[in-house]
Amino acid sequence: MAPTTQNTVTIPVEPSTKSKILSGVSGAIIGTVFGYALQRSKVYLPLTIMGQMEFTNFTMLKMFMSASLTSSLAITFLDSNKLVKVDHLPMTLKRNIIGGAIMGYGIYATGACPGTVLAQVGAGVPGTLYTLLGGIAGSVLYGLVDKYITKMFPAKLSGEKTTLYQKLNVPLKYVTIPFALMLIGVLSAIESLVPWQTNSGVSSNISIFGSFSNNVWSPYAAGLVIGLLQIPSYLLIGNGLGTSSAYVSVFSRICNTFTGSCNLGGASYFSRFGAGVRSISGPLLNLGIIFGAYLSSQSSPLLNPGPSSSPLSHFLGGAILLFGARFANGCTSGHGLTAMAKMELGSFAAVASMFGSGMLTAYFLRK
Repeated sequence: MAPTTQNTVTIPVEPSTKSKILSGVSGAIIGTVFGYALQRSKVYLPLTIMGQMEFTNFTMLKMFMSASLTSSLAITFLDSNKLVKVDHLPMTLKRNIIGGAIMGYGIYATGACPGTVLAQVGAGVPGTLYTLLGGIAGSVLYGLVDKYITKMFPAKLSGEKTTLYQKLNVPLKYVTIPFALMLIGVLSAIESLVPWQTNSGVSSNISIFGSFSNNVWSPYAAGLVIGLLQIPSYLLIGNGLGTSSAYVSVFSRICNTFTGSCNLGGASYFSRFGAGVRSISGPLLNLGIIFGAYLSSQSSPLLNPGPSSSPLSHFLGGAILLFGARFANGCTSGHGLTAMAKMELGSFAAVASMFGSGMLTAYFLRK
């Protein structure tokens, strides 16, 4: 059955019961592994994330780059063997930059991103449930103004080249493999200056992959695990890793239950996230992250939750964080791990804007 359209916006059809079960179970399992790796590597901690923006802790960057290069190679493997059809986001460069900047501020203000806040909730970091609730509110707020944002910043027409490999007119692997090798070189340089054991607080005798048997994983081990999750995610769900759209799906599903069709303010935005396979797999992946972090925390407990903030600060920070993520059409995982791995130019801009904004926010708030 072909999807229906409303105001030129494609609205997914409701999947079959079999598809719901497969995508839901797959999302939950993949999310559990994701959350376990985030908690185990301590990259989920607010102090770790804030420390990255302050250039005092490089755990986040090491995990992010490791996961990104592994994601890129995993997606290239799937594409080269014609196991999946790699699709792309529309080009919305201005939105990517502005949304990334808003998200970067939210990341430093909360010490979280849309994915790690889920791990924080699961691991019991104080106040983060309010950040999560604020995130849902922020994604709903964005949905109410999406039609105005879309009008102000229209996407490039379908069929235009929006990726680096399309611009160069070469197969995906000719760009992703050099990209992965470049990231390995950058990581090697950073590691030679700041060993991962220093930031993770473990013995220097623990090796990168030997950390799997330790209570604290190296960021490289966690990045490898998370990046490899792209394979089951694409094969079983049909999409790469991403967490921010599920915030909208949760609200849309609840809204649909009570109203029959969630179309607040005439915003068709909610309809796009309230149906289809992703509206089931996304929320269950996020729940899996919470559960996986909880499981890991039972044998690797929280030691330093970071600075305390009021519930209102957590809520407002979470709202800004997810508003920015939806404005940018993706978060750190959607852009940084999946779309950037497919060489999408808008995602490179979003990630650069996100980190740049986070670092500038850290600089000015600490002056």
